Amino acid sequence: MTGSPAGYDFSEVLRWFGERVDRIILLFDAHKLDISDEFSDAIKAFRGQDDKIRVVLNKADQVDSQQLMRVYGALMWSLGKVINTPEVARVYLGSFWAKPLQNSENRRLFEAETQDLFRDIQSLPRNAALRKLNDLIKRARLAKDQLQHYDFSKFPSMKMKLIESVDKMLSHKIAGLMSMIRDEESKAPPPIVMGGAFEGSRDGPFGHGYGEGISAGEDGEDWIVGRDKHRYDEIFYTLMPVNGKISGVNAKKEMMNSRLPNTVLGKIWKLADCDHDGMLDDQEFALAQHLIKVKLEGYELPAELPAHLIPPGHRKDPTADTLYGHDDD
Repeated sequence: MTGSPAGYDFSEVLRWFGERVDRIILLFDAHKLDISDEFSDAIKAFRGQDDKIRVVLNKADQVDSQQLMRVYGALMWSLGKVINTPEVARVYLGSFWAKPLQNSENRRLFEAETQDLFRDIQSLPRNAALRKLNDLIKRARLAKDQLQHYDFSKFPSMKMKLIESVDKMLSHKIAGLMSMIRDEESKAPPPIVMGGAFEGSRDGPFGHGYGEGISAGEDGEDWIVGRDKHRYDEIFYTLMPVNGKISGVNAKKEMMNSRLPNTVLGKIWKLADCDHDGMLDDQEFALAQHLIKVKLEGYELPAELPAHLIPPGHRKDPTADTLYGHDDD
C-alpha cells in the first residue's frame, strides 16, 4: 500500500498487472475465509477486470460435505462485499496441493473442479488476441470519456476528422477485425498452456472419470456387467421370459422402478436392445440394469454403446462366448 515499507504503492502495482494479465486467481483456504483489509484493497485494485477473476477455494477436503456448503456460502457473502459486480465470480472447489485428501467423500467433485480450472487456464492463449483487442477498445473509450472533462480552450483546436476516424474505428473497423481474428484462430491449431501441472493432467489411469461410470471395465478382460448378472438374472426370470426373452411391456415395469425419466429409460432401452428386436434376453436385460445403475450414480450415458459393454452373446467375434465364459444354457 502507499507508504508501505516496500516504498511503492502496492495497489497500483496490482492494478498495472491486472490490466495486462489474462487471468486473475484469488486463493482462499476453506478454514480461513477472512478477507483482511490488505487483501480487500488488493481485490479492489482489480476493478474493471472482473471478467478475468476466478476464485479458488483450496483445502476443501478439510471439511465434510455439509460444512463445505456453509463455507461456500460464507465465501460468496464475503466476496459480495468486495467485488461489486452483477455476475458472481466462478469459484473452483478442491484440494490444490500434493497431500492426501482428509475427506475423500467429495473426490469426484474435486477432480471435476480441478479439470475445469485446468481447462480454463489452458484455453487462455486461444482468445489472447481478442482479449487484447477488447482491452484496446476499453482504453480508447475510457480516453474519450476522460477527455470530456478537460478544458479544451487550453488545448490546440481538435481535428474533428481524427475524432470521427476514432469513432468509425470503434463502431465498424474493430468489429471486422475481431471477425478476422476469429477466422484465423479457427483455422490454426488451438494453442494451450503446457508443462508443469498440466502435463498428464487428463490422460492415463488418473485422468478425470477414468474407470468410472460408462468407462468402468474398459481395460478389463471380463464383461463388467457380469459381476452383478446373478442379481439381474433373479429379476429377469420373475418377468416371465418367453423363449429366453422378455417383452418391452414386462421390461418397462421393472425399469420404471428406477424412477428415471421416460426419456432416459428410452435411451437405455435403445442401448441395451443390441439386436433391435424389441425384446431383451438375459444379457441385454443385465446391460439395461447396469446402465440404470450408472445413471443413478450421476454419470452420463453414451450416444453409442462402448465395445466393452456389448454383451458377449451379441459380439461379432464368435470366440467371445468362450472368452467371457458365456453359456447359452
